[in-house]
Amino acid sequence: TKEIVWSVDVGESPAGIYVFPDQKRLLVGLTGEDSAVVVDVTTRAVVKRIKTGRGAHNIFRMPGDGMRVLITNRVEGTISLIDLDKLEVVDTY
Repeated sequence: TKEIVWSVDVGESPAGIYVFPDQKRLLVGLTGEDSAVVVDVTTRAVVKRIKTGRGAHNIFRMPGDGMRVLITNRVEGTISLIDLDKLEVVDTY
């Protein structure tokens, strides 16, 4: 049988997930909170909340070093560009 071996409470309606290139952090889109959270894998703690558009959902890696991602905002109908070095939205389309 399969069992859950790791979990963390990140917030309401988690959707997309992205593993940082260093594999030490996760970015999780929260559809129910219009934001994304950064989770430290070692401590299992939310270390940063990033405000996005309404309905943050899927996360897609941009070409390059993996430190820029796009996150779809389903309810708002926009896409946020997040810089993972700065841990902030740097553009919205």
